[in-house]
Amino acid sequence: MSNTEKPEVIHNEAQRKFYIKQKEGNATLYYEYLDKETVDLQHTVVADNIRGRGFGDVLAEAALSFATKNKLKVKLSCSFLVHYALKNSCKNKHKIINL
Repeated sequence: MSNTEKPEVIHNEAQRKFYIKQKEGNATLYYEYLDKETVDLQHTVVADNIRGRGFGDVLAEAALSFATKNKLKVKLSCSFLVHYALKNSCKNKHKIINL
């Protein structure tokens, strides 16, 4: 994936996941609601064939944007997402409660 082309992120609210479909495999970010005001971003899975190409970052951006748009507090249970949030100074931009 180049920097100029971002893949489509699909948000399946019924299954509480964001995902990217690629021919070589999928990338998925799973979440749960802790209450009406807080979302727990729990786990990110990227197929081995597409790792290291930025799909996790794209999913993180989509999930955090969703939370911000919906005025939700965010708990990061996924270590990848904690690393992403620290690397990108997300704490003040998004309502992250566990950084």
